[in-house]
Amino acid sequence: MDLESRVVLRKAPVSARKMRLVADLIRNEKVLKALMILNTQPKSCGVFLYKLLLSAVSNLERKKQNNAEMADTVIDYNKMKVSEIFVDEGGFFKRILPASRGRSGLTRTRCCHVVLKINEVK
Repeated sequence: MDLESRVVLRKAPVSARKMRLVADLIRNEKVLKALMILNTQPKSCGVFLYKLLLSAVSNLERKKQNNAEMADTVIDYNKMKVSEIFVDEGGFFKRILPASRGRSGLTRTRCCHVVLKINEVK
């Protein structure tokens, strides 16, 4: 029986283009290697993905403990894999800043949504 965990991060205050650069690094990697990559990542969006991956692992552990057939088995992190990760564009945080000659400038801070799936294959 394959176990799968799906977590979603909504409205992360990072543009989708920047988040995709880091998400591409951990796609189809083992969970331990992905955590190591994200922990050493200099980009700020690595922190969001690191916490999201830890949450997915925690959810998978909880599912395994609640399953009557698999409650006594040991969790093997080497079998866990990031099976799917994709980043979509979210909305904007709009701010108005004063500009020269009495005008106003609109600042749009982009945000994104991330969906991450990990699974444990026997």
